[in-house]
Amino acid sequence: MCKDSISNGTFRSIHKSIRSDGVNLQKACAVFLSLSRHRFQHYSLEQSLDEPLSCRRERLCIESLVCIIRKYHVLARHRDGGAAATIGLSDVDASKARTLRRQARTGSTFIGELFNQNPNVFYLFEPLRVVPDMVKMDAIPETYSGDMSAELLNSFYHCDFLTYYVYHIPRWYLAVCESNAMQKICKRYKRCTNVSISDLKEECLKYEVMVIKSIRVEDLNYLMPMLQHECFDFKVVLLARDPRAVASSRKYFKFRNRTNKTLNELGIAKPLNDTTTRLHPENVHDYCKWLGRNLAVLRNAPSRARRRIVVLRYDHVVANVTQKALELYKIFGSRVTENVLKWIADNTHSEEHVERGSMATKRNSTSTALAWRSDLSMDDVKLVQSACNDVMQTLGYKLIKRESELINTSASLLNPLPLK
Repeated sequence: MCKDSISNGTFRSIHKSIRSDGVNLQKACAVFLSLSRHRFQHYSLEQSLDEPLSCRRERLCIESLVCIIRKYHVLARHRDGGAAATIGLSDVDASKARTLRRQARTGSTFIGELFNQNPNVFYLFEPLRVVPDMVKMDAIPETYSGDMSAELLNSFYHCDFLTYYVYHIPRWYLAVCESNAMQKICKRYKRCTNVSISDLKEECLKYEVMVIKSIRVEDLNYLMPMLQHECFDFKVVLLARDPRAVASSRKYFKFRNRTNKTLNELGIAKPLNDTTTRLHPENVHDYCKWLGRNLAVLRNAPSRARRRIVVLRYDHVVANVTQKALELYKIFGSRVTENVLKWIADNTHSEEHVERGSMATKRNSTSTALAWRSDLSMDDVKLVQSACNDVMQTLGYKLIKRESELINTSASLLNPLPLK
């Protein structure tokens, strides 16, 4: 038996009421919620695959009704000039949900700014940073980190914020200083510590789009329930960067006083048959495994999920930032604002390099993308290519065989992206 069952007759009557007359929406919602309040309190996108067939049918029925209620509630709200009553479900438009996934030193802060500079975007900078904190405090075991990250993303996109996350915001300065939306909210309430959970939800619901930048979802499989869910037009940008550029960036960021050392000596890369070199935690081998693993998930994903994942090469973006920004916004069903275009003009042709810890965005984008070709030796390049050969070919990065190819920066190392 399934708990809190709703008969087909009840479903049909509610569905008919909604379809026939939008005025009956509030009544239909009230009836539905009173019948299944307990189910909503425990509703999860992830359900057991071995549940009885009758339960799966009922769950699909309920999910469909949730979609109907949300859509009609939005229509009624617009028709009545915002007079529709709240029905206990989030009013956030799930078609505006976007996540930017990447790893360290891959250019995501730069890409994130293309959205952060848009006043219509609610941009969150690394909100999943709270998950490692939970592990450290023994609130959750480390093996649950992926599930917790997915659960938090789901709640964020409904403008529901975990108590600890709201507490965390003023205590990690990047959460505020890297998000224009959070800066405005903290300013509106005089200081970040004055912003309550309900305040943050109220402010979040005012925005057209939400974008989250995160390095803390290791596996796209954790996001599959959201990517496949009928109610969500949830999209993920999987940001990739040439592994040779990633290795160079990590070398010059992590080892500023040891840049004369090779990638092997620093543990950023090593020969495949080397069992003696100790790898640095941000080694390029792990980065390429991460990319390869998630590209495999993408290839094997159901069609709906596959359509919602965008593979973006940072190296391709910086070659023509404005054009790629326009394409990204088109994919996401939104529009580029003058603020974004001005930021691009101000921050992609500058010879000045402004350091903000690890987040430097003011630069000549093309020269930055090519800097690794003068910073790395041919031996270092070969090490990275050996470690990342498969994923580089999958992403259309040309391999370098001779030093003359390395120093010839006029020759592009980008092939068309093979992935479709």
